[in-house]
Amino acid sequence: QVYETYAALGQTVIMGIDALADTGLLIRSHHEQFDGKGFPDRLHAEKIPLGSRIIAIANDYDDLIHTKKIGKVLNKEDAKNYIIKHKNTKYDPKLVDTFCENIVQLEGALSDSDEIAVALDDLKPGMTLTRDVLTPDGIMLLSQGHQISAALVERLKSWGSKTGISSTFYVKGE
Repeated sequence: QVYETYAALGQTVIMGIDALADTGLLIRSHHEQFDGKGFPDRLHAEKIPLGSRIIAIANDYDDLIHTKKIGKVLNKEDAKNYIIKHKNTKYDPKLVDTFCENIVQLEGALSDSDEIAVALDDLKPGMTLTRDVLTPDGIMLLSQGHQISAALVERLKSWGSKTGISSTFYVKGE
């Protein structure tokens, strides 16, 4: 029950920022399901904002290939099949079709072999980030595409030793 409140809480966090009012609704509704079994409002089908339906597919696909959302990390093909399997229940069927038509192009832009995860101690000058680097509080330190310099490696290692955090960095593979 507590978990199901976080999307609504996310909306309230940005409620006072006029420019993000529409974004708040997308945050609130991104766990709604096409069949009405989602949360927090049990919306269904087109009653779920379009942006939220898009975010649901993108968020779940990313979670499936990077986390143990369903108990294990999936490869991209299995993650795509998971999304297809839940078409009409969790996800908007038209958006799933669009996702499947376009994911091939997206996967071509950065395949599994193009990205590697490296620990802070293995970070080297010349590496290029493939993902943003965030603090544990969610503050962006470095953006995707940033090329690592020798001085930056030293600053990051110093930061890591002071905070006790050993981050994983995602960089372009060889």
